Amino acid sequence: MPRAGARLVAWRWVVWLVDLLLQGPLHDGFGVGTALGVPLQLLSGTLLWWWTQRFLLGSRIPWLPLLPGAMLVSAGVLGVVAWSAIYMPGAVDRSLRQFGPFGSLFVLLSWLIVLFTVITIGICVGHVIAQEEPVARRLGTPAPPVAPTVAGSAA
Repeated sequence: MPRAGARLVAWRWVVWLVDLLLQGPLHDGFGVGTALGVPLQLLSGTLLWWWTQRFLLGSRIPWLPLLPGAMLVSAGVLGVVAWSAIYMPGAVDRSLRQFGPFGSLFVLLSWLIVLFTVITIGICVGHVIAQEEPVARRLGTPAPPVAPTVAGSAA
C-alpha cells in the first residue's frame, strides 16, 4: 500500500483522540445520565471501530460487511470497561501490596491483554457473521477467494 501523507496520518490520530476525550461526557450522557450514556457509547464505539476496520483494511472491504464486527467490538469494549470499574480497584490494591510499584503495571498489562482479546474476538466473530449466507447477501459481503487447485490432485 502506498504511504499516507502527513495530513492524513494526523487526521487519523485526531479522530482517535477526539473519541478518547469524549468518553467521559458520553458515559454520563452529556449530563443526562447513563440511560443515554450507554447507547451513546455503543453508537460512538461502533462508528469508531467500523471506521478503524475500514482504515486498517485499506478500504479493500466495503463498509457494510464490517458493521457486525464493529458492533460486537463496541459492545465488548463497553463490557470490559464496566467490568473494570468493579474489578480493577481491588486488583490494583492486591497487586501493589504483593509486588510493590510494579504491581499496578502487571495489572494494567493484564487488562490490556483482556481488552485486545475482546477486540480481536469481536472482529473475528463479526467477520464470520458477515460471511454467513443470509447476512452476506444483505451486507454485500464479497465472496471469499477460491483456493487454486493443484494439477493432478484428487478431489
